[in-house]
Amino acid sequence: LNTPAGKLAVTLTNEPVEYAGTQVRLVTALRREPLENTLPSSPDLFEAIFESTVVGIAIMDERGIYVRVNHTYAEIYGYAPEEMIGRHVFLIFQPEFHDRVQETHDRYIRGEGTGAKSDWTVIRKDGHKLEISAFNNRLVTETGERFRIVAVIDITEQERIREALEVSEYRL
Repeated sequence: LNTPAGKLAVTLTNEPVEYAGTQVRLVTALRREPLENTLPSSPDLFEAIFESTVVGIAIMDERGIYVRVNHTYAEIYGYAPEEMIGRHVFLIFQPEFHDRVQETHDRYIRGEGTGAKSDWTVIRKDGHKLEISAFNNRLVTETGERFRIVAVIDITEQERIREALEVSEYRL
């Protein structure tokens, strides 16, 4: 993004919302911190990218157990990464959503899901609710192991803005 102060690294989201009976786009720009120093060698490059992104990333096994999460993912939910590893994805969902969550996970593991965005209400460690957008994909290793990879963005603030716009529209 070009600014008067120079170029700024951002991640853009572009979502449809309805306002005043008209379909409009809500565009959000999230500032990305540039990688400091030089890029590490190949084995460490993935780790540097995985840990420096502003998007939360998690890898789950076939059962829905976290095998890897980056700091951003854990931070979104109020956990340290090591608190999430080995636990089921149900950790971040209210019990009434567990069946839907498991069905969605199983579809991705079977290869029936797409990378399309899905929005969810989730629960932080401290009990606060969040609204997130999740983008899912499946990874199959050379040995046939299947994993679900999810990239997550916290959209709680955007949802509050959208709701405020709807209330404002209703009052008009």
